[in-house]
Amino acid sequence: EKAPTTIYDLHAPRTFPPLPKIPEAQLVVLEPTAILMLDTQKILAHATVGEPPVFPDSQWSDSLPKLFQARIVQSFENAGYGRVDRENMDGIEADYKLSVDIRMFRLSVSPQPVGEAEFGAKLVDKDGRVVDTRIFRAQAPAKSADAPAAAAALDEAFGKAVTDLVLWTVGTI
Repeated sequence: EKAPTTIYDLHAPRTFPPLPKIPEAQLVVLEPTAILMLDTQKILAHATVGEPPVFPDSQWSDSLPKLFQARIVQSFENAGYGRVDRENMDGIEADYKLSVDIRMFRLSVSPQPVGEAEFGAKLVDKDGRVVDTRIFRAQAPAKSADAPAAAAALDEAFGKAVTDLVLWTVGTI
């Protein structure tokens, strides 16, 4: 009999440094892009030597792109910027679009287990011009190389990177 699947979630950061000003502009967060390997609900691991651990009975609450998108929108709201939505919500005309490309989201197990998050971001204005781009990276140590520790470390790394993303976006608009 197969063990029940444990579902893990990412959390939108709730605390932010004071924002200098909250933009009036409407921002739409597009669904992030990712290579097929990252368009998954699996918790991924990487080892430089030997086989990486596999977590067959554990998964994220949604595919990573959809989960990233939902938590990024919530992060902006938690920071006090409420004029943010997902794409295609009631035909909202966006002043800016935020495009995110997930590049890495995994537990690296050697030499010490660490959650690694990396994504690129592009801020595009309503004329389709790229206003600015940036790569966000964050790491968080994992207590071990099991699924609960991997999910916790990845959640922490995600929170750090998304906090930086919110501050960068608000400061750029």
